[in-house]
Amino acid sequence: MSDKQIEFRGPDFRPAFSIPDGGNIAITFDDGEQVIRQCRYIDPFHLYVGSTVYHVDEFASRMARVGNTYAPETKPEMVDGYHIVHKMPARGLLFVMGHNPEAAQPWATWQGMKGGAGYKEGHFYAEKSSAHTDLAGRTCAHREGRRYEAYKPPKQKDRSD
Repeated sequence: MSDKQIEFRGPDFRPAFSIPDGGNIAITFDDGEQVIRQCRYIDPFHLYVGSTVYHVDEFASRMARVGNTYAPETKPEMVDGYHIVHKMPARGLLFVMGHNPEAAQPWATWQGMKGGAGYKEGHFYAEKSSAHTDLAGRTCAHREGRRYEAYKPPKQKDRSD
């Protein structure tokens, strides 16, 4: 992280809060889903939120227009050394995705009880896209009341098979 600060403004264009470059904000959607996004400083008026570039005024207006709220991440939630970066609720459960750049498989997903403590049934991945696909698949399957099977690559046959 650099020593630059990213300033967020409210829909009224007044300063709301600031976070350090590379810091996280929690975005709460109208259906209650919370996504934690990393923010990167571009210049005093532009920032990356996730992979999208915003003008600081445009970001607040867009969040307000679609009914989202946003705030600085207060205390990072950790699971087995992984920083939780996405949360998706579904019918009483909460599905989360975490990141640990030091781990052999730096991306993981888990499920837990909404409002409860702890997570279980971890799935671990080398690629962020695979973990994101797993998170969405687990959440959608539970919302639709069906069983979810994580993708497993086909077993390689050895020459004696």
